[in-house]
Amino acid sequence: MGELCAGAGVPWYAGFVRSRNSRVLAILLMLALSMLTAPGCVQEERHQEEMMHQRIVTLNRANVMVMTGDLPESHRSLGEIKYSEPFSGEAIETDHINEKLRGLAIDQYQDRVDAIIHVTTGASPDGRDFLVSGEAVEVLGPCTFCRHKEVTEVDRPNPEQREIPAPKLEVGDTWIARLNNTDGKIVVEQITGNRVIINWFGHRNTYTLEGNLVSGHVGTLIGSFDPDLGTLKFPLWAGKKWSKDWLLKTEQGRIWGNTHGQALDWEQVTVPAGAMNALKLKIVYRTGLSNTQMTCWYAPEVNALVKCDTTDPDFKSQEMVSYRPASADASR
Repeated sequence: MGELCAGAGVPWYAGFVRSRNSRVLAILLMLALSMLTAPGCVQEERHQEEMMHQRIVTLNRANVMVMTGDLPESHRSLGEIKYSEPFSGEAIETDHINEKLRGLAIDQYQDRVDAIIHVTTGASPDGRDFLVSGEAVEVLGPCTFCRHKEVTEVDRPNPEQREIPAPKLEVGDTWIARLNNTDGKIVVEQITGNRVIINWFGHRNTYTLEGNLVSGHVGTLIGSFDPDLGTLKFPLWAGKKWSKDWLLKTEQGRIWGNTHGQALDWEQVTVPAGAMNALKLKIVYRTGLSNTQMTCWYAPEVNALVKCDTTDPDFKSQEMVSYRPASADASR
């Protein structure tokens, strides 16, 4: 095979939704794989960046404000933070409570959290446990007290000598992927404006040009995401972070959620499609009912997510098996 073009690849996603005793929907979103790119040509100039610009954000946990009241600065809610522990002298100490809340908020929202407000404490019905809750928020606009965010801009070597651009698609591109040891076909059926319709294992789903799910089959349900699932944000490079809030709408109800992604470092990964140097990604889907983590590998030489694993016990793994671009059929 010759050089690989930075086009004709398509990320694709599936969702898995379960009902819990027919009372609530526990959403566990699963990321499926991007497809391989078509063979072709790439201008070498695209690979000549020798350094990568990166913003590094460090956190000082002690400066995340914790308060029982509201915040005068304009802000938006990130979500509820709560925990419980057995009653003890340490459990009710203010410093202990603040440290626990800060740790939970930073673990869940990373450098987005500026303060924890509306903090309340109480006892469980049986009096054995101490209950604490609060609301994590992000300040909108200037923030005089947000000194926990220390931003440093640096230039460092880029192992791939370039940023990874968004894939380009062609109607007729076809992939085979292995999901939980079962192979299935994915075909690009239509591209209109900024939307792509893909037949995924027999289901017609709609995606953005970046490959983020907009509507279609979410597990056993049919639903839509507003604005989209936000799994990827191109261009990609080691150290990049992104986040998107979304609303999943189905006939059974609505679920608010958030996707947080981070590009880690480069690793060698081997799948049925071959051995590749890939950028490791961590993607976390959060709702009020679940927290599902995905680990995936994006191979820039083929512009594809070639492997994904998840913390969801019902979704073991997914790997790239093969790819046939539409241009291969056209050239016959």
